[in-house]
Amino acid sequence: MAGNEARANHVVGRRAVLGALAAGGAALLAGDGPALSPWRSLARSPDRYRIPRRSLLAADDAASLIQLVIAAAHHDGASTVELPPGDPGEYLCRSPIETRGIRLAGDRTTLTVAADMRALLTATGARGRAHRMRVDHRAGSSTLVVPGGLAAQVRPGDIVGVESRGIVTGPRTVGTSQEGLAGEYHRVVGRSGTTLDLDTPLAWDHLRDDSARAFRVTPVHQPVLEGMTVTATSPTELSCRAVLLRDSLHGVIDVDVGQAAGGIHVLNSLHARVRATVRSLPNRDDHRGYGVAISGASAHVQVDVSGGECRHLFTTLADEREAPGGRREQWGGPREVQVTGRGTGDSRSLAIWDTHPYGHRIRFERCEAIGGGREAPGFQIRSVDTIIDRCSSTGSGDTACKLQAGVARGTQVRDSVLESAGRHGLGLCEGAVVTRCVVRGNGAAGIVIVDDCSGAVVSECEVVDNAFGIHDQSSGGNRGVVVQRCTIDRGERQEIGVLTPRGAMSITETAFRGYGSLADAVREPGPAVRTTRSTLEQA
Repeated sequence: MAGNEARANHVVGRRAVLGALAAGGAALLAGDGPALSPWRSLARSPDRYRIPRRSLLAADDAASLIQLVIAAAHHDGASTVELPPGDPGEYLCRSPIETRGIRLAGDRTTLTVAADMRALLTATGARGRAHRMRVDHRAGSSTLVVPGGLAAQVRPGDIVGVESRGIVTGPRTVGTSQEGLAGEYHRVVGRSGTTLDLDTPLAWDHLRDDSARAFRVTPVHQPVLEGMTVTATSPTELSCRAVLLRDSLHGVIDVDVGQAAGGIHVLNSLHARVRATVRSLPNRDDHRGYGVAISGASAHVQVDVSGGECRHLFTTLADEREAPGGRREQWGGPREVQVTGRGTGDSRSLAIWDTHPYGHRIRFERCEAIGGGREAPGFQIRSVDTIIDRCSSTGSGDTACKLQAGVARGTQVRDSVLESAGRHGLGLCEGAVVTRCVVRGNGAAGIVIVDDCSGAVVSECEVVDNAFGIHDQSSGGNRGVVVQRCTIDRGERQEIGVLTPRGAMSITETAFRGYGSLADAVREPGPAVRTTRSTLEQA
């Protein structure tokens, strides 16, 4: 009986979609030849539907047709909907496509946005009712004690969210529109009564005095979007992200974006993988110019993106929400995101590789930044504990790698090449650790130090052929800034090794090549600066 009932539901699902197609016009039922029935035009196998090219070409809104077939596939338990090849302008989309976790697979398929909407391709889960926390939790805790009503709903493998009004962004954001509040998602790996064991430790404090609350998330599981390119009829006039993945688990995005009205947005999602090429996003004044944005409580995300002609090729964001009084609040920040790729900038680009103040342990690995506008850094870091590993920035208009002092903290830059920028090679931030980098050929200082850079350490770096080697532009309040085991050359352009060092800076075990004396290499030091065990070498 159960088998008969399942087969009956399968037939009902297919008949429902065919009836809807028929109501929209006989042309939508056309297959690849006059002998094909509507059944055969949709069913490629019991687990896959394939939409014929003629049907999409005949549809006034190709997205509505795709949505109908997704609904039938979801009803039947089929896992995949396949799209035929298509060129820009052929498959016009005037409404969003919610994939419901179905694998939507293109075959060199271009979907063309022809109307305003939040996003064209979406996969969206949901979050449950929030429960006020009765116990304080500190960053680093691997357990979460939740109210009994929530604990009763949660099983191992589920996702829980926790958030509070504690400020988690840098000091210069406090009281501004970029101030960020604590919010994070975790998978539950065990439960004992009202105590949940989490997959990873909490990133931030969640206190009762900060209105801490927790909730269960019902994610969309394993959505797959692949083999498609998204473009737009009027990319400068429309507003529409190409993809929005929200409240998802193990999502996969393999979608290109070209001459589009928006890029790819992954929001509050765990273990997502993104591969994309971004060819052009003409709207450079707002979020429509972001190639790939990882946002909110997203965590454990892998991104491989290349391209250019956009505001930022990659960035991080918060989960922006409306608040009383018409204000906007920023919640959360993505964690443990790994990014790789190659980006190019033009005269209108901002930073190619960017993080907003929201994010924790964003890792750029083997990323290349080439070119950029007059005010554009190759890398711009405003998040916490970011890692830049084996990357390069060449020919940016502003700074090759700008760590935003007063906002970013604890950035690591290692084994990277920062060269030929219009201004500086590297701008430090509080707690920055810079190791084994080559900083050369930049228009101003190789490394620049401003206020809010206490605890920054520069080790084993080669600083050559800049206007200045290292320039301390701070007011002298930094503490614990260290330059150690570096090589700083004197050349035709770089006549000064270290200019106006201030505060309690320590310069130690550093080789100054081509200078006649340490006083010649280190100019106008402050009274607390110490130069020890450093040497003069022949150029």
